[in-house]
Amino acid sequence: MAAASQATVKIDIQIADAKRLHIAGELKLAQRKYEKLLKKMPANPMLLSLLGGLLLQRKQYKNAIPYLEKAAQLNKQDADIPYNLALAYYHLKDYKKSIVEYQHAIAVKPAHDRAHYMLARACLESRESDTKSLAIKSLQEDIRITDRLDSHVLLAECFHEDKKNIEARQEAKLALQKDPTNEIALFVLAKTIIAENYTNAQVDIRSAEPVIKAGNLILKLYPNSWRGHHVIGEALAMIGENDLAIQHYKKVNELVPNFAMSRTNTGVLLLKQGRLSEGWEEIGHRKHHGAELYGMDTDVLSRCPAPFWDGEIRAGLKLLVASEQGIGDQFLHCQMIRDLISMGVHVHMTCTQKILPVMTRSIPQVTFYSAEDTIEKNILEQMDFKAELLDLGRYLRSDLDSFKEKFYYLKPDPDLAQIYKQKYQIFGNKLKVGIAWKSISRSVGSIKSTQLMDWEDILRTPGVQFINIQYGSVAEDIQQIKQQYGVEIYQDDFDPFDDIEKAIAQISALDMVISVSNASVHISGQLNIPTWVILNSRPLWHWFENDDRTVWYDSLKLFRQNQLSGWRPVLNEVARALKDKVGSKE
Repeated sequence: MAAASQATVKIDIQIADAKRLHIAGELKLAQRKYEKLLKKMPANPMLLSLLGGLLLQRKQYKNAIPYLEKAAQLNKQDADIPYNLALAYYHLKDYKKSIVEYQHAIAVKPAHDRAHYMLARACLESRESDTKSLAIKSLQEDIRITDRLDSHVLLAECFHEDKKNIEARQEAKLALQKDPTNEIALFVLAKTIIAENYTNAQVDIRSAEPVIKAGNLILKLYPNSWRGHHVIGEALAMIGENDLAIQHYKKVNELVPNFAMSRTNTGVLLLKQGRLSEGWEEIGHRKHHGAELYGMDTDVLSRCPAPFWDGEIRAGLKLLVASEQGIGDQFLHCQMIRDLISMGVHVHMTCTQKILPVMTRSIPQVTFYSAEDTIEKNILEQMDFKAELLDLGRYLRSDLDSFKEKFYYLKPDPDLAQIYKQKYQIFGNKLKVGIAWKSISRSVGSIKSTQLMDWEDILRTPGVQFINIQYGSVAEDIQQIKQQYGVEIYQDDFDPFDDIEKAIAQISALDMVISVSNASVHISGQLNIPTWVILNSRPLWHWFENDDRTVWYDSLKLFRQNQLSGWRPVLNEVARALKDKVGSKE
């Protein structure tokens, strides 16, 4: 017994000596001692754990895992063993196993002071959609246990990504109470203000002030921070100061050359200014910024083995064009297809299912496919090149002069067109005006939309029969107008959103259209119907800046909202113009 006791004491002393070396940073020497001791005691959980932890410190993550796994099997009461094992997997980017081991650590020690935070990190870095909620819960639990600054910051970022701006701002403010100089918390705070203002049709210049202040503070604290320039750029773009915004975005692009969001934002503003060659180059980064946001048909591109189009045009060349954005944008940008087919290019193009029949009828030289269907492999393998629809502009619309020759290709179903033309004869000599007052675009619909009740002066114009061309549920809006103003807006028996063929035929039978920027104006523009477009102060880039005409269609007139005004002044301007038009007709 005495001999055994002495041996145990000797081993304990040797382990203690190795640990002292470990703590002192003599890692190589400590490692050799641990390994020597493990040869004598290969099943000692403490030694296995110590050696695994040391290898973690030396960033030998793969080597650490076997020791930690064995230690975890032998000692199920020490939460730090699965925690360290999780760290090893985390650094190896095996987030699935990392998450499991962090959860094991928490099961052993629910109030673990690091596991909840690192579990959240693993969940977020895994980029798996089903782990986001677990990350948020883990951060909230870590805040409860430790009130960790970094957890407040990460939680603020999570809420901001989920568009929960109130919650994001609250967490950012809590983080700033702990550290008023925290760069990411200042960034999130500014971004939430930007996000909320981008949902408003009218943005007061004062709304940009706190964002610009936050950006300047970031730059004062961190002179080389891309975040400071980014939020200032967004704030300036928000209030229409596009030249200044571009300067800040370009600074972001110098600091973070591959930051797709900033490059895309730069491209949008350059295009809006008519600087097309520069703009196309920058907006090409949108595919890395948010394919879903831009509604890009990335699936067909990924399955097509052909290289991306480099601008080559020759007879017989086969080009696959993938659709992107909504149906209005597809109608708009398909004008560029003319240049290709006139040179003998065989264009194969995807489009939204609901416009497939009309596109096939309207441009028979192009082979169209539904973006919702799968194109056969043998067809994709025949392509010489592939391209996104918007990227055609890089080679076909390098300046505004290249828009001079319009391509009016849209052809209504002739039978339907005749039906609506005859139907609307009941309105006699009245001016038949189709109206649409809102957009349902997920990204910018709210800032483009008006309230029909605000159209009072327009709707009271004598000598006009207003016809609804607004898609979606509008019966309540139309009924309210009738009750309040006594104005009858004619409502057909279909929803334009559900039946695009009827929508096109209906618009073809009108005298004119008055609408906010939505698919209706691209249909009427393509049909060369006189159209007045009511634009908010931050319109989409394809309406460019300041002019009341557009290079896309000859029949459109643009009415622009002023930065410091709401919708009332521009709607009043439209009402006056409509009264003048009716008066001149009489």
